[in-house]
Amino acid sequence: MEKKEICFVADHDLLRFDGENFAPQKPKECKKRYVAAVVPVDLLRSHTFKLPLSTSEEKLRTLVEIRMYEEGGLDVETEYVIDFVKYPLEFDDSYLIEAYAVEVEKLEALYKEPAAKIGHIDLIAVPYFIYEGLYAFDLFESSNVDLFLRFGSGGCYAVLCKDGRTIAVRVLPGVEGAALKAKVTADVLLQTVGEKGVDEKLYTSDERAIYVAVAEWMAAVAERTAQTVNHKRGIFSFTRVDTIFLDFEGREIPGLWELLDGYGFAQSRKGALLCCERIDASLRHEAVAALYASAAAEERIKALNLTVFEKEPSLWSSHAGKLLAGIITALLLTLATGGYLTSQLKQLRAKEGELHRQYGRIEAQTKGLRKKLTMLRKRRQALQKESDQYRRRIDMYDEAVDVMALIFESKKQRWKMFKDVDIALRRYGLMAASMEQNGSKSITVDLLTPFEQRENIARFMKRLIAKGYQHVQTRRIQLDKTIYRSRVEIVR
Repeated sequence: MEKKEICFVADHDLLRFDGENFAPQKPKECKKRYVAAVVPVDLLRSHTFKLPLSTSEEKLRTLVEIRMYEEGGLDVETEYVIDFVKYPLEFDDSYLIEAYAVEVEKLEALYKEPAAKIGHIDLIAVPYFIYEGLYAFDLFESSNVDLFLRFGSGGCYAVLCKDGRTIAVRVLPGVEGAALKAKVTADVLLQTVGEKGVDEKLYTSDERAIYVAVAEWMAAVAERTAQTVNHKRGIFSFTRVDTIFLDFEGREIPGLWELLDGYGFAQSRKGALLCCERIDASLRHEAVAALYASAAAEERIKALNLTVFEKEPSLWSSHAGKLLAGIITALLLTLATGGYLTSQLKQLRAKEGELHRQYGRIEAQTKGLRKKLTMLRKRRQALQKESDQYRRRIDMYDEAVDVMALIFESKKQRWKMFKDVDIALRRYGLMAASMEQNGSKSITVDLLTPFEQRENIARFMKRLIAKGYQHVQTRRIQLDKTIYRSRVEIVR
């Protein structure tokens, strides 16, 4: 299907997008086209809440703005552009509201230069919603429940889609933290993840620190993703995720699918997100965003829009232009019919007087609204201080619950490892001179066995491997007279 050509702003570069390819574009050529960009993740502020289903659209927008200031942490002294998406809840007489905001000043600093050259940016999209374009053009089956995992230097996040709509978003731990632990740059770590992932066999002994950092990062990603899916399962009535797509420049991450299987995604299809294969891999994610913008330009979807660079209406389509056209027409007619001049001038003066009176009324209303807005902002500021105290308490409770859950799970895993090792020791008649357990992931056992029973050490290790332990190996073996001493390291 042929798609409408648009202009896409990517890192201040202007690109023409025809649905399959990018090409450099001059500002002059973009002026007549639909122009789109995507706001960076780190500039976004978001908040989730509920509002009654009976709320009108106009009132919804007002209440969303108030809630974003009162609960979403927006500064009352700062100007923001705000948009939201609403989901009618099946078992609750309310909308679930997902609201997003970004500072106008930051948007202008980022896009002022290209906007000045073009004259407008029609759409500044929220990045979490760009995958809806794939369904709008029937590239993906909208009846499926799909999970998109985005990995990149610009941010890492999970997006859950159902019926062609984004129903859940979760910001994931970024590459920067893992790179800091591994003592490498973020770009180097992303390259390593694409080549070796969480497959320990692909790392050398010198890369142990990098592997550990990547494994911990991916485990946190899998855990948070599973939490989000399980939370939304009951709200949006779905049983499983049909497909998981990895948005990582067309690449996959070795070992990631096996890791996700352990978090309840074993039945899901999995693969790299493939779209616009003619485009360079480094721009595939931008191509998905451009596809979303094309769908918005063709009004296939109603896109969330945070732009502050709307196209100025032409003179003749504006109110002033229409008035000017009327005046010119009247003057021409008057010149053609001299006797008509006086009456038309009187009518124009009367219209002018009426316009002045309308302007006065509008100005008075504006002053009243400004005064009301100032009062509302002061009230929000007072309420903000009060709500901050409650928010801090809630955060403390949430952190305490999370810590207790982690401690419980860690103790459970440590006890299971100890139990599996103990059963294996007794099964093969082995003695342990010592056992050293390191957290919930590894345990080191010093084994003692008579020379004639030394094969029991291998049986002991095979049993633990069969139990699902990924890393079981002997670090040291020595013979002391007729007794074998062996140190075995077991990693979950």
